[in-house]
Amino acid sequence: MLGWALRCLCVTLVVGATFVGLHEGGVFERALTLKGPSDDRQVEAAGDQGGGGLLEEVIALGRGGHFITEVMVNGMPVTFLIDTGASHTILNKRDAELLRLGGGSLRYTVPFESANGTTYAAPVTLRDVRLGQFQLYDLDAFVNQGDLGISLLGMSFLRRFESYEFHRDRLVLRW
Repeated sequence: MLGWALRCLCVTLVVGATFVGLHEGGVFERALTLKGPSDDRQVEAAGDQGGGGLLEEVIALGRGGHFITEVMVNGMPVTFLIDTGASHTILNKRDAELLRLGGGSLRYTVPFESANGTTYAAPVTLRDVRLGQFQLYDLDAFVNQGDLGISLLGMSFLRRFESYEFHRDRLVLRW
C-alpha cells in the first residue's frame, strides 16, 4: 500500500513539474508586448515557435534571389521586398493608394539618396503592420515619389526584431 501511494505521489510530482516547465518554457500560446529599441511604440506577438522563448517568422527566398513577403498593413495585404540596405520602410505609390494614405495630399518633401540618385518621399504612419504573428503599431514610413516597383521593408522595421539571420534560402526573424 505504501509503495502504491509513493508511486502516485511521484507521478503527480513529475506531471506537475512537466506542466510548470512547459508553461514557463513558453510552449503554451501566450501574448508578449515588446518595445522598439528607442521608441515607445508597441509591438505585439502571439504564439510560440519553441525557440527558447523567442517567436520567429521564416521567409523563403523568392524569385530573383530576394526575400519577398506579404504584410498586412492597416488590414490590407501589401507585398514587400525585405531590404537591409534601406534605412526606412518605403511604399510605392500604388500601395500607398491601396492603403489610402494621405488622402491625395501627400507632401513629397523628404529627400532620399538611392543608387538611382536623389528622389523625394512623403512621410506617413502605418497604424497596424502584421507579418505572420508579429504585430507593430504606428510604424513611421515613407511613400516614394518616383517609380518604385515594389515596396521595401527597411531597417526601420527590421530593427524591431530581437534578431534576423539568413540561412541559405531563408530569412529567420526572431522577437
